[in-house]
Amino acid sequence: MKLYHGTNIDIECIDLAKGLTHKDFGKGFYVTPDKATAARMAKKKARLFGGVPTLITYI
Repeated sequence: MKLYHGTNIDIECIDLAKGLTHKDFGKGFYVTPDKATAARMAKKKARLFGGVPTLITYI
């Protein structure tokens, strides 16, 4: 199964300490099996916080 993470920065390794506390399901590292959802999140984060929309794939 492929999982995707949409972000505005390049992530070399997952660091749960950097997660935001008040997200929908609490602090964590969010992934989705839906590539389009992750791409939308990447664009949103880049628009809000700067950087480049980045889609990371985990296999």
